[in-house]
Amino acid sequence: MKFFYQARGSAFESIHWLEKAKVRKLVADKEYVEIKDLLDQLPKEINYLIANTAKNLKK
Repeated sequence: MKFFYQARGSAFESIHWLEKAKVRKLVADKEYVEIKDLLDQLPKEINYLIANTAKNLKK
């Protein structure tokens, strides 16, 4: 479970650094949108894994 929490935190940190890269013009707009879409979905998927794993551990 600890790994999932760390992974979720890393996903949010990646969003933060992606924003900085955009401001500094280190990433093209098209790439930014593609990466941001993936990173926005990732924490939701990790939350699902956390919930599902917690549910299975209680069995």
